[in-house]
Amino acid sequence: MKKSFWSIAVLLICAMLFTACGTGPPPTTKSTTSSAVDESNDAGETTGDVEETKDVHLRFMWWGGDARHEATMKVIEQYTAANPGVTIDAEYGGMDGYYQKLTTQISSGTEPDIIQIIPEWFLPLGRTGDVFYDLEKDGVVNTEAFDQDYLATMCTIEGQLQGLPTGGNGSIMALNNTFLEQFSIPTDTVWDWETLKTKGGEVHAQDPEAYLLGGYVDGDGSPIALLAKYHVLQQEGTNGWVNTDFTLGFTQEHLVNTFNYLLELQDNGTLQPVEETSLYKAPLENPAWISGKVGMMHAMPSTLSIFETDGVELDVAAVPVAKGATDTGVVSGPPQFLVVSNNSEHPEEAAKFIDYFFNSEEAVTALGTSRGPQPTSTGSKILLDAGLIKEIDSKAMQTVLDTASAKFNLLWLTADFTTPYNDACNAVLFGTSTPEQAAEKMIQEFEEACETLKSAQ
Repeated sequence: MKKSFWSIAVLLICAMLFTACGTGPPPTTKSTTSSAVDESNDAGETTGDVEETKDVHLRFMWWGGDARHEATMKVIEQYTAANPGVTIDAEYGGMDGYYQKLTTQISSGTEPDIIQIIPEWFLPLGRTGDVFYDLEKDGVVNTEAFDQDYLATMCTIEGQLQGLPTGGNGSIMALNNTFLEQFSIPTDTVWDWETLKTKGGEVHAQDPEAYLLGGYVDGDGSPIALLAKYHVLQQEGTNGWVNTDFTLGFTQEHLVNTFNYLLELQDNGTLQPVEETSLYKAPLENPAWISGKVGMMHAMPSTLSIFETDGVELDVAAVPVAKGATDTGVVSGPPQFLVVSNNSEHPEEAAKFIDYFFNSEEAVTALGTSRGPQPTSTGSKILLDAGLIKEIDSKAMQTVLDTASAKFNLLWLTADFTTPYNDACNAVLFGTSTPEQAAEKMIQEFEEACETLKSAQ
């Protein structure tokens, strides 16, 4: 009965997350079977040990663009070539409908053996311990090249290593050094909130068409929603965003302070008008960025390429940090996880593929940054030595590691909290709510979500 209760609870949580993330038609699924059995061998002759000659059939499901598909298919081909008797069906397409399809499969026990998921799904699906396989169970996966504290904090649920991050990611600022030099701002400026506001006001006073801080809508609600969250969490008296015991680490007063700060940025011309930035889905859709009229935007190491354009000397910096702050509040989470299903008939073989995926030089080289910056120190070195990443990519990831919050957990990313927070930011910036009204409503919705999630444990 207990297992049945948890299964129902998980599906209910999944449904809430899926509704918040949006739905669409199921992705086009392409199935490719890879096999390295040499048919020219005499009957009964095989290579490898006894286990490798067994008929092992695995399914691997992911979403992404063509570059990710091609890279992943190459890794599958490499692995099956080295492991006769193993076949891996590739099931891939776009992200629309992916989550709905996955949760339907999980509810019926028909999910693939190896699955790519995003962090927002990892905790709700994994908290019961009966959906994902413990990757440390058989000692097959070598995790030495991963940051062990990161694995313990981000990837382990109820003592089980239930997934591995496909890449590293976090918050940084993408800078236009040409813009900064034009307005006599040192390109190595260490940004805090007062410096941002002061310099931003000076820039806009010199050129009413120029804004130190620009944005676009990238799924985070308002153009600077994440930055505003860090402003909240760097204030005195805060203790994280949503804690693992489902308590809040901030107060309504902290929120009001941040919302008032946003209005100050808007009023003095530091912030590009939200009426403009809310129209753009990518930096290169924002004419002000392309024409050199914006100095910086929130970014992540995995998204740096989408800021590249002629006339922009691209650089990176840490997000603003308040003087005297005891924690940055900066999110540092993986772009995706790879997990193995507990329903797999061959979990150990699936784990062997996971080990190859992360630790083989051949696999790392083939994958490159198709799923974001490499999640291991050895992986990053392999790509840098091979000339497959630039120094700025390495600098961006190191900046994340240097500034990441010590209090971050995956609850911060769930739609139960991101949606009301983004709504509150938008309400303030568009003037439909006062800072006090938006903060009060947001606190109420956060507390209700905490009660719901806590009761589902």
